[in-house]
Amino acid sequence: MSYDLKYYTTRDGKTREQIFLLVSGYLPLFQRVMGERGIARLCGMTGQESLPVLQEAYNALHDVPPREWNTPGPLTDGDARGVIVALLSLARSKPEGEWDGEEVG
Repeated sequence: MSYDLKYYTTRDGKTREQIFLLVSGYLPLFQRVMGERGIARLCGMTGQESLPVLQEAYNALHDVPPREWNTPGPLTDGDARGVIVALLSLARSKPEGEWDGEEVG
């Protein structure tokens, strides 16, 4: 089962950003650094609450470069770090927001 992190919503409900982060390929990487639920661990957290979780996951991934976008092969820790950097940026820009998603698979 993978997780599709679909929305980041501010607590007042006025802003609902669709981010459509389908993480099926990243699931083993995120499970390794975030636990069995992987990225789903963020759901229900605010951006502020998720910052230490995301930073810990980033630090736990190996510091390797991401694959070139057109290079076949499995995703690397570097690819996963890129996703986490984007999530950290969103969480920092809207700390009052809340992660939401749904299981897919």
